[in-house]
Amino acid sequence: MPDRLWHPPPVSVRASFALTTLLAGGLVGACQSANQAPTSTDAQAEVVAEAVAEVVSPGRADVAGQDEASPRLELRFRPPVGTSWVEEVVTELFSHRSEELPPESPTLRTTRRERFAVLTAEEGVHRVEVTLSAIRMEPAQGPVFDSREDPTAPADPLVLDHLAFVGLPLVYRLDDAAATLEIEDPAAYRSAADLRHAALREEAGLPPPSPEEEAQWRMFLDTELKKPLEWGVRPVLPTKPVQQGDEWTQAVETSTLFNATATWPIRQRLEAVSAGLVTIHREADAEFVETPAMKRFIKQADATLEGQVVVEVATGALVRTETTVTGMVEAAPQPEAGFAGGTLKMRSITRRSRLEEAGTGAEVDTEAGATKEEAAEARG
Repeated sequence: MPDRLWHPPPVSVRASFALTTLLAGGLVGACQSANQAPTSTDAQAEVVAEAVAEVVSPGRADVAGQDEASPRLELRFRPPVGTSWVEEVVTELFSHRSEELPPESPTLRTTRRERFAVLTAEEGVHRVEVTLSAIRMEPAQGPVFDSREDPTAPADPLVLDHLAFVGLPLVYRLDDAAATLEIEDPAAYRSAADLRHAALREEAGLPPPSPEEEAQWRMFLDTELKKPLEWGVRPVLPTKPVQQGDEWTQAVETSTLFNATATWPIRQRLEAVSAGLVTIHREADAEFVETPAMKRFIKQADATLEGQVVVEVATGALVRTETTVTGMVEAAPQPEAGFAGGTLKMRSITRRSRLEEAGTGAEVDTEAGATKEEAAEARG
């Protein structure tokens, strides 16, 4: 593997990132459409085996519980057509081995800027375009990369994986509960991302990717397309009128490495209604359905999530969220590789917030890094 730009911390960024997404149910096998080549379980196993050795949307909601003293609210996703806005997503990853003290600073801090635009709304289905417009990555040990400040592609594969998505729009179809129904033309997005990824590697002066690097990129790209369909682009709203104190459960099933699945019965409670906003508390414990391949490398995996969602009553639009995922991976011994096994603990905190009020002017898109004309050109 070529020399890396970053000097990895005691638990490397790539290993931590891979195992964190395993716990969160983010890494998946490739889709099986005619336009996409599947990623084999063996290829995934080879990628995660190295990470392990280095370590040494959901469905609809059913509402229950009532407080007759407060008014009922019918929450629906209904932002006006033509509306656009920018959101910032900050994720802090803390990871350490079981014999180490928890780190005070993040192993990796990632900041994303995403531009949203409501294209159409017909018969309760909204077409929403989402474009990653900027990304900033701050490892615990190593230089910071910011796509808005650094004009050239760095020679670090992990950064290039993220950078390949900048400027590529994706259009999602959402129902009136904000559940993600589908992605429009994912094959075109996959092709554009592949071309940009290859161009970035060439610009950075990297040789053709090794089989391991190619497998890592494939899983990363698969995740980018699969995760929104599982977790949703927006928080899913309850389908029945709710009031303060109501509770309901949202069942989410996600794919992980080795074709395993994780089920998240997310318990939700409407905590507060104030100034046209509702605050919803969420928590869940993951239940893993393992496969033989996962059992080969992972002896035990546990994960929980907890956080809050704040949405507008009038439009169902997201204002801000904060979610903490805490987990543990106990790696199984691999005698053939001389690895005795080990345990990695991690905590991932993600904060998403709308940076400005919704608008329809070009200045909103310009803030995100592109004009409406440029976005339309990117869509083809």
